[in-house]
Amino acid sequence: MREYFGTDGIRGVANQGLLVPEFMLKLSRAASRVLPIEKGKVIVGKDSRLSGHMIESSLISGFLSEGLEVVNIGIVPTPAVSYLVSITDADFGVMISASHNPVEDNGIKFFDKDGYKLADKVELDIEKKINETLVPLNNRPLQQVTQDDNLVEKYLNYLLEKITHNLEGMKIVCDAAWGAAAPWVMQLFTAAGADTVIINGTPNGSLINVDCGSTNTRMLAEMVVKSDADIGLAFDGDADRLIAIDNNGNEVDGDGLKYLIAKYLKDNNQLSEDAVVGTVMSNMGLEKALIKNGISLIRAKVGDRYVWEEMKARGINLGGEQSGHIINKDWQKTGDGLLNGLMIAAILNQTGKTLADSLEGFSKYPQKLINVEVNDKEQVMQDERLLKYASLIEKEMAGRGRLVLRSSGTQSVVRVMVEADTKELTDEMVNKVANKVREISV
Repeated sequence: MREYFGTDGIRGVANQGLLVPEFMLKLSRAASRVLPIEKGKVIVGKDSRLSGHMIESSLISGFLSEGLEVVNIGIVPTPAVSYLVSITDADFGVMISASHNPVEDNGIKFFDKDGYKLADKVELDIEKKINETLVPLNNRPLQQVTQDDNLVEKYLNYLLEKITHNLEGMKIVCDAAWGAAAPWVMQLFTAAGADTVIINGTPNGSLINVDCGSTNTRMLAEMVVKSDADIGLAFDGDADRLIAIDNNGNEVDGDGLKYLIAKYLKDNNQLSEDAVVGTVMSNMGLEKALIKNGISLIRAKVGDRYVWEEMKARGINLGGEQSGHIINKDWQKTGDGLLNGLMIAAILNQTGKTLADSLEGFSKYPQKLINVEVNDKEQVMQDERLLKYASLIEKEMAGRGRLVLRSSGTQSVVRVMVEADTKELTDEMVNKVANKVREISV
């Protein structure tokens, strides 16, 4: 049973609960004892949240007390930390961010020396170490905090080297969400050849993710239509997610983007195993559209690291989540909104198709998610009455839709998701199951 880590690192309201200086100090010291140390160096990055400074200083104090040198790279996308750890002599990396979460939240993500998110077992080992009384390591000399301004340039240059076609002749609107993409997105897309328009394009810890970015694309859609752009790209606070706006102003989520990339890779004999990894939340419309193109959809648990583990186990090179986390293991080791944005724009420029035309054959099923607050999510999820009722609903929808029941990794919430071939059926079934969860949880 996890005590501190959730689906994607540690998250919560900043300066409350776990997200306080005292716990951050324990966390960094524990991680320094559990993770393999060879060179004695850690890379630390953050998004633009105001609480990032407090958490950063607390983590760095812990690392320094354990004899580690800290390379502080400031406000950067999460995938930059992943990539830079993998190409330098750092032992591990830390990103301070709550991703798409509201301004008041923050969180911590760890990456091992190869740039991958930590396995469940490693996180559990860190949790055990946090709960121990750690004796100071007086035999390790104190180190320093350094900055290397060239590191982020190495990451940006890597992204530019990966794209298969330049973006000349394209007009692209990017919503940086006042977050980690903001300092870099104009430089990056302009260097790739695009006529680039930026909105919400400076780091602002008071506005990050507020009515903008990947969780609210209204402003971006309006700007795409107004400026007659080819595509709009919306990033979240730490730029590991991407949601797009097509040339008609319509939103395209991670399922639609996976469909576009999968078709392109298959047409170019680059889609391994003719399969894509999604999650239990991936839309049935994606599954049916992929099958028509000779591509299978494999479903993993929610969380991009679980998508990655399924990809690795099956030898599949493309996967991702409906929320906009997309991983191509030939491109990057974690979800990278900037790289995926470049790649999708390059595909469109190379094929000469609009994003709307490229999605021909893909139609989403109506989908509805209800989050039900409960007292004990584990007890509710194991209740026989709920399991039997869910089985009856699934039989009733057989061939027309599906039900997903899961507990939140970070909140006392049971998530009820239904998708079906009509909105009426979707609404009816999701409300029935949500009401059953409420009834049982009383």
